[in-house]
Amino acid sequence: MTSMKLKKVLELYRGIAVSEREIGKVIQNIHNVGLDVGQGHWVLMVHDLRSEVNFSKWVRDPKLTTEVIRKKDFEIETFAATGDLETSLFYACKHNRTTEKTEGVIVKFTTSVENIFVDG
Repeated sequence: MTSMKLKKVLELYRGIAVSEREIGKVIQNIHNVGLDVGQGHWVLMVHDLRSEVNFSKWVRDPKLTTEVIRKKDFEIETFAATGDLETSLFYACKHNRTTEKTEGVIVKFTTSVENIFVDG
């Protein structure tokens, strides 16, 4: 049996919608600065459990509840991305679209696995 080598860097896609008048500025800003929280109109609050001292105990607890793991003191702001182009197209062209933000933009980027949260 061959051993599987895990990737340390992942390629992801982010689908955003922007107004027609700002599309050039948004794309240029992403090229110059990169991706950041607040680009687009969705900001996610996630619960960062990695630093929680009881994390390994929680994993084995059959009575674990969302009330325990969704404490506000674990929250951080982040943005969403997906592992495939098709899903990012949905977000860019449908889900994030509004009457003002009509132009879909797909951003392809790589990031370290340490930066990833999985939305349950």
